[in-house]
Amino acid sequence: MTTRELRDPEEARDWLAAGLALVRVGRPGADTVREATPWLRAAASDTPALPPAGVLADLGRLLTQPGARPRQESTGPLARVLRSYEDQVLGRIAVDPLREAAFDAIAGLPARLRPVAIALFVEQVLDRVGFDEGTAIDPGALRDLDRKTGEEWVVRGSAALRADAAEYLQAAYAELVACFQRTGRPIAPGDIATLEQLELLEMRSQRLTLRQVVDAAAGLSRGLPKRMKPSRRRAGHVSTRLEDESAYPVGGFSSISTSGAMENLVTSELALMEDGPEIDLFDVRYAEGELLFYTRDETAFVRERRKITVVLDASIDTLRYRETGLPYQRTVLVLALVRALVEQLAIWLNRQELLVRVAFPPGVLREEAQVLTLATTEWREAGLVAIDTLAPAAIPALVEADARSAPTDVIWIGAEPHPRLDIPHTWQASFAAMPVPEVSGPFRTAYTLPDEPWIAWREATRKLLSDLV
Repeated sequence: MTTRELRDPEEARDWLAAGLALVRVGRPGADTVREATPWLRAAASDTPALPPAGVLADLGRLLTQPGARPRQESTGPLARVLRSYEDQVLGRIAVDPLREAAFDAIAGLPARLRPVAIALFVEQVLDRVGFDEGTAIDPGALRDLDRKTGEEWVVRGSAALRADAAEYLQAAYAELVACFQRTGRPIAPGDIATLEQLELLEMRSQRLTLRQVVDAAAGLSRGLPKRMKPSRRRAGHVSTRLEDESAYPVGGFSSISTSGAMENLVTSELALMEDGPEIDLFDVRYAEGELLFYTRDETAFVRERRKITVVLDASIDTLRYRETGLPYQRTVLVLALVRALVEQLAIWLNRQELLVRVAFPPGVLREEAQVLTLATTEWREAGLVAIDTLAPAAIPALVEADARSAPTDVIWIGAEPHPRLDIPHTWQASFAAMPVPEVSGPFRTAYTLPDEPWIAWREATRKLLSDLV
């Protein structure tokens, strides 16, 4: 990032005040200063280079006010660049489909974390569009946000816009607009995932890793069909066991017969009862078996069980660097591959009782296990994913036990190809996380992949999913 330093205290205060005077969402004024102060402090504590204060205040309001829209009329020497900023930056953020998800994620956080979340979101968006015109200012300027009243900052901002600060801000706004014009969607799923898990992500490196995992998973899944019909080549499915089936039959009342339990008696039969000790028509019909009863459809709702075990080898710990042609470290790509598999299988096999077990090796990849746990929260809470720490020696017995109750697949992922183990009644695939991965399918078929690393990873993901389905 290109960082410009303003070490002169007065110059830093002018830059800060002028930026707050350019707020386009809502009205600039004393309330803007009070509202933006915790956001600016949170941004300064995480990175030394700040975006223009007005940009941070505008995006913060878009994230905390559901109906917020740019409402200011652009006047003065910055009018042209501000109109472009309203259209290209604020307008695109306001209509982005993920903005509502970001709003919900921030609203669900404790109040103490919301300024941090807003600062983090703004940082992620500006990083994605490639904005690198950050400004490092004297810390005393931020401390003065509380020492002086909002009205004093408003007066100072109006004066600063007629001085050198206006030139600095005009260049920054023009660069920001150009960055947004060169970028597709400014908000990515990884930004939302980071906000949702902010309480558990204490370290900056963990936040970055989670965002990269979710974004990389979206990249690996791009182009896949929304629906995929499961293949019938797998025989011997196992029906799901229904809990309390005898006490709570699955089917509803479907017909009437002359046999059944008394609680299912057709209520109109009670009209045949008469008072007194004499035998009535109800007694006669009961003795002759002619009373009518509702009968249930006793058929069971059948789903196929399916268990998939993804085994991560300890050698993945050696892949913490980025190869030429790949957008992320290979360790990140492995986690993204697992998330992409889980996400697509949950969609394509939604009619099956699916369980994806991810087995991490003991002693290593602890941070990666935590990140993947957060990246798969939705499916873990639904019971579709289990993340465990398992020794390699325990895998064959576990998979063999799974195979006795459901069709079972195993995917071995490591830095090198994994030899096929003799585990009966299982499908096994090996994924070697090389720059151009080596993938062998369940029939020991080695796939030919493109030479370009990133395209090869996407194609390998598609082939693995095709085999699993």
